[in-house]
Amino acid sequence: MIENTENDETFDDYGTGVIIKNARDQRGLDFLIASVGIEKVNKSRVMLAGSRRPYVSNIAKALEIDIPGDVVITGREEARRKLGEIKRMLGRSFGKQ
Repeated sequence: MIENTENDETFDDYGTGVIIKNARDQRGLDFLIASVGIEKVNKSRVMLAGSRRPYVSNIAKALEIDIPGDVVITGREEARRKLGEIKRMLGRSFGKQ
C-alpha cells in the first residue's frame, strides 16, 4: 500500500488511486478488480460524482456491484492477530508487558 502522510490516507498497490484503510478494503478492491477488471475500476474512480472520495464502497456503488459479505469479513487468524496486537498495546499503556 502507498501512504499519503499529508492526508493520512493509504492507496492500493494497483495504482488505481482507491483509498485502502484496512485489509477489508483491500479484499473488497481485489474482488472488484477480479469481477470487472482494473480498467473499469479506474474509470469508475475517475467518474465519481461531485466530491465523492475514492473509497472501495463508492467504487462498488458506481459499478453497481454488491461485494459479498464473505469477501470482506475478517478471517479468524487475522482477527486473532489484531486482538493480540491490541492486548499488547493495552498492556504497555497500563505498565504491563
